[in-house]
Amino acid sequence: MTEPFVPEPLFATCPDCPNWQVLVHDEAEKARKENRHDTYAHPMRPPREIPTVEPVVCPVSAVVATAGWWQQAIDAIADQPAGARFTLYEVCKHLPEPPNANGWQNLARDAEHIGLIRKIGGTESKRPGTKGSMTSLWQRTAHNPDRNRARRTA
Repeated sequence: MTEPFVPEPLFATCPDCPNWQVLVHDEAEKARKENRHDTYAHPMRPPREIPTVEPVVCPVSAVVATAGWWQQAIDAIADQPAGARFTLYEVCKHLPEPPNANGWQNLARDAEHIGLIRKIGGTESKRPGTKGSMTSLWQRTAHNPDRNRARRTA
């Protein structure tokens, strides 16, 4: 049986303060901690160089896909008659699954925020794969907000 890999601990240290050391996760955090320490403990010392980290960029296609799905779902909810009771899945089952894991939750939050729906209780989910778990029951309000105001921009 092999031993699990445990990385060596990494500490931010100061050559002038032998009792000061802080456990950090990576080199960038180490540099930030050491710079902060130098700023307060040794104000006359020039700042150390902080290594640059490549930013994580979300592909534009993912943002566009999310915005397109969201707008289709908002339109499906807005097409329901005032007073209709439904679950989001029943209204949007003709749409593909949301592009991200929080799609249904974000849709419910946004639709309620702009006044399209209000929560009136819970019911058993008819969505495949949920095994009959509880889901929110919504009612379409009489309010018809400007859909362009609700539109997400990519």
